[in-house]
Amino acid sequence: MYTLSEIISSPVISLFECEYQGTITNLLFDSKLKKCKYACVVNESDGIAKTIKTSDFYIVGKNCTFIKNESYVDLNIDNSPYQNNCTSIIHLNVFDTDGNYYGVSKDINLDENFNILNIVLDNDKIISEKEICNIGKTIILLNKNNFNLNKFKPKQKIKINSNTNTKVVVLNEKKPSTLTHKPNNPINKITTDSRFLFGRKLNKTIVSSNGEIIAKSGSIITKNILSKASIYGKTLELTRFSS
Repeated sequence: MYTLSEIISSPVISLFECEYQGTITNLLFDSKLKKCKYACVVNESDGIAKTIKTSDFYIVGKNCTFIKNESYVDLNIDNSPYQNNCTSIIHLNVFDTDGNYYGVSKDINLDENFNILNIVLDNDKIISEKEICNIGKTIILLNKNNFNLNKFKPKQKIKINSNTNTKVVVLNEKKPSTLTHKPNNPINKITTDSRFLFGRKLNKTIVSSNGEIIAKSGSIITKNILSKASIYGKTLELTRFSS
């Protein structure tokens, strides 16, 4: 069994080249948020976010993650199946369909195939995967009394084109992807969700390039610390030196 908190901030090493490939900064789940499919990896040398399939992990150890060789590190995210699935399940409020509040998600337990087993809350309650009804950007919804979410799908909307009097049926539109890239840039960058860093404790003082202290060792990462680190390009250091 793996935990999300152990995998995030793990350095990735390719065995054949015996080289450091980067640090895992986030995990991407499939469209149903049942299985962890990809890991976002950033190397400090270029700051470019890359991806690795979790199925290509050779060993997930206590202090590092091994892949067979650097060919498993993917730079091209165009038309990739995970473009719409960069959702962090950490620090989300948990409610059930009866309106009861359970707490805030703190960690995720995964099986050896990276399927979600359960979610650990800040009050140490355990929520099994079978209890989950839906997961959004800010809320995890638990199913109570055989709740049927399909009953709440948005209805199709009909728009009338005033010029041609033609009716156009507009289906439910997908939400904008949280992965962004510039079409004219040959190397695509991924914007990852950094909310998982909130509440983690730093084990090293983070200093900007001009010598300003961003956060001291032992500090708990807050929104202000994360914002300041982002300005100075030190978000990756927050990931590497916190737990």
